[in-house]
Amino acid sequence: AVARHLRDLLGGEESLELSSVIRGDAAVFSFVAGEDEAGPLADLSLPERTHIVCLYRDEELLLPETKPRLKPGDEVILITHQDRLKSLQRRWGEKSNGRY
Repeated sequence: AVARHLRDLLGGEESLELSSVIRGDAAVFSFVAGEDEAGPLADLSLPERTHIVCLYRDEELLLPETKPRLKPGDEVILITHQDRLKSLQRRWGEKSNGRY
């Protein structure tokens, strides 16, 4: 159900607050890519149960299906299990914004 809501939201079919579809142990996490993260999205080596929802470059929405390469300054939005947040926060430190 969450995936369908996200698809509809990103497709413009529904106007939902992300917080209304994130439940249970799910968490949204974002970080701003630096020089170290520049390159293919697959090179991020994200932990299990963590997926890229979208990214923003110069306020433009980019979806992971388009296979963009990360550039410094891109904001990456992830969905993850809450037990992965500490690992993500250690990895991206001050560049991150974990949302429970």
